[in-house]
Amino acid sequence: MGNTQRKWSRIIGLDLSKQTFKGCILSGENFTDREMFEGSMGQDSGGYGLIRSRIRAGDIVLMEAGSSTFNLARYLIRESSAERIVVLNPANLRIIWDSMRKTDKSDAVKIACIARDMRPEAWPTVPVPSAQEQAERSVITQHVFLRKQETQLFNRLFALYNSLGYPDIDKARLKEDPDYRVELAEELLSVSDLSFPHQRDDAQ
Repeated sequence: MGNTQRKWSRIIGLDLSKQTFKGCILSGENFTDREMFEGSMGQDSGGYGLIRSRIRAGDIVLMEAGSSTFNLARYLIRESSAERIVVLNPANLRIIWDSMRKTDKSDAVKIACIARDMRPEAWPTVPVPSAQEQAERSVITQHVFLRKQETQLFNRLFALYNSLGYPDIDKARLKEDPDYRVELAEELLSVSDLSFPHQRDDAQ
């Protein structure tokens, strides 16, 4: 085995989803004994509290990075008696699992086996950010997403005007000046013979 020294008493692998989790506890000689447990991702006795209650002093807990991972990791670092809390990079886990040739389909088991079968320096770990760091990252990520969405929408608007015979409009001004957009829209509507179906029916 890659991890030849017994650095902890038990290994706990957690597979997290948005609403539920599954856990695998490996114990015994060479960590071959397996115990499974599951619950909700709520911050109550059936969720975070249940996970904390299964952790003993000397345990190592591993989980895959995801939308709810860091909040749980911070909670367990603060409230549990675990020897270590580890968050793994999901982008690298599939490659590792393929190389390990595991046949068990449970991700919780596979995550626990990372600590059993690999040396710690080979784990694809992710640092656990503070709550403030995570909030700042979320704001930046949302800002970048909205800017991309905005650019895509203005490109579509520019393409629309171009297809209707307005190739020389100021693209930068179209994006920055709302009055200019209104002016262009009013000009387009004033010269267009398009009308709503009910308007055409009334005219007949």
